[in-house]
Amino acid sequence: FPFYIGRLCGQKVIVSKTFQGMVNAGAATVLAISHFMPRCIINQGVCGGHDPALHRGDMILGETIFNNSNLRFSDAGKKCTFYHSDKMLLTTAQKLSATHQISALSGISIKTGTIASCDAWLNRLDYIHFMHTTFHSCGEDMETAAVAQLCHSYNIPLLSLRSLSNTLVHQEDYDESAAANCQHFVCALLPLL
Repeated sequence: FPFYIGRLCGQKVIVSKTFQGMVNAGAATVLAISHFMPRCIINQGVCGGHDPALHRGDMILGETIFNNSNLRFSDAGKKCTFYHSDKMLLTTAQKLSATHQISALSGISIKTGTIASCDAWLNRLDYIHFMHTTFHSCGEDMETAAVAQLCHSYNIPLLSLRSLSNTLVHQEDYDESAAANCQHFVCALLPLL
């Protein structure tokens, strides 16, 4: 797991490439916490879309995060464990989203919502609709829930941020260049932290 240490947008940062999947994201997060003791963690990357209001390139500020492979169904209903981005980090990101040039110039929407994570891509519209209507998921990725669970365990403030790389809801195919939207947003956010 490579870590890059330096300054970015006036802040000292440690950037980690976690690679794909919950195990990789979890391992990289534990290494970052144990070696660098970060003040906060900003988990950013791409995701697939669930919310019909969002399109490829739009961004989600992950107020709520859950592992959608850890759902419990019973006669009492459907349950899962939810994690949350840090309130101060989320509020700062929300304020920035109102004026950020990506949204203002290119029509990119930035929505506060729920991110689902799992080690599999949901490629069925009926299940995507179920996740969105039942748990209010705006999008899905394969990393955020592992990072959120570890940040919660170690009491490290977390901000989750995802850009839609694709959305089956609108038949918009995968485009990894959508990741740049998150990167530009993080660069604008860092001086505010």
